Amino acid sequence: ISPLDLLNGNYKKPAVLFSFDDGIENYFSNALPIMEEYKVPSIHFLNMAPINGEFFFAGLCEFLYDKKILNKNSLFSKNEDVKDYLKDKKLLNDVKKYHGDFITINKLKNFENNPLVFFGNHMYNHYNLTTLNKEEIELNINLNNLKLKKFRNYLPFFAYPFGVKDVCYNNYTDNILIKKNFKKIFYADSLSFNSKDGIFLNRKPITNDLN
Repeated sequence: ISPLDLLNGNYKKPAVLFSFDDGIENYFSNALPIMEEYKVPSIHFLNMAPINGEFFFAGLCEFLYDKKILNKNSLFSKNEDVKDYLKDKKLLNDVKKYHGDFITINKLKNFENNPLVFFGNHMYNHYNLTTLNKEEIELNINLNNLKLKKFRNYLPFFAYPFGVKDVCYNNYTDNILIKKNFKKIFYADSLSFNSKDGIFLNRKPITNDLN
């Protein structure tokens, strides 16, 4: 189904909505041509900071953790844990090779009139909301919305970065998002089905990377 079908309740269960996170370029260059061939719609939850050329928080943290440079897992890291590494240009280039290229703004514009492609909010950078205070959460949401609302195919949908139950979201963060008037809010935690109301949905990873 299209995210518009989900928004309008215009579908029958069971139904599948395909979604992609962050804005990595190869989703657009490799996956979308196949999906367009079969007329399969999708929504892309974007982090506009790395798309604008800034560092990708989750990618940097995962690189540092994988290389045993940083002991703290990405889920629990904060900006202050990685700020000293932002001065190391060679390391940042290695990080970009590690996580892959992000799509550019100009390439995103090529998709805004595509009836099969939609954009949603994934925070300005890929921070775990529970590690931020209210002002930081709202700033990240607002910055991302400011960039995303320039595209015709933006929808007021939000996907939690990481999205793990209790660790990455809670009632406090949910209430902030509700007040931001998001129409659909997605967790990445497919085994803990939330029963609050129709705003909240769980996502099933297409691989077995999540347990």
